[in-house]
Amino acid sequence: MSTMKLAVSLLLTYVTGFEHAVVLGEETRVLKKTKGKGKKGKKACTKLAIEVRETWTEDLVLPDGTTVPVEALGPDLYTPGLLQYYSGYVQDAEGENIGKAYQKFIMIDSDGNSIGDGTYIDLAGCEGSITFSGPYLASTVGTGTFTVLGGTGDFLGAKGVITESYDESTGEGVRMIHLQ
Repeated sequence: MSTMKLAVSLLLTYVTGFEHAVVLGEETRVLKKTKGKGKKGKKACTKLAIEVRETWTEDLVLPDGTTVPVEALGPDLYTPGLLQYYSGYVQDAEGENIGKAYQKFIMIDSDGNSIGDGTYIDLAGCEGSITFSGPYLASTVGTGTFTVLGGTGDFLGAKGVITESYDESTGEGVRMIHLQ
């Protein structure tokens, strides 16, 4: 049995590939990997739970086309039509790339509430994509619930939900991707 230590960035729990996973705030998580049961594909990649912490770094695009740094986002910029987007690698605690994320959100009111969609690609050793869509509610301290619309490749037939919360202490969005 091998042991992998993962810190803040990402926690993976394969239903068929890991014995257990412990989530304790900002502490290091230890996952004990076992020999996978079943084949890579539907069994291993569509029954998956992943915690992803994201810090958006791209500039914001205002409705008039002006760009501003993401750090400037606050109630003064809550404008219907504000576009936020993110593209980049998903990494583990050691900085190894384990997938990519592409997503965009459009603000729909002056409370900071948004509707968005995105795609995760080649996550956690599985090949293919997971696509999602749904609301992000800044007015309720940064929460979101997104529907997994489907997947391709090893994620073919994926369904589930992605929940998001905001960690005020780190400025990170914390997403739990639950594939059933």
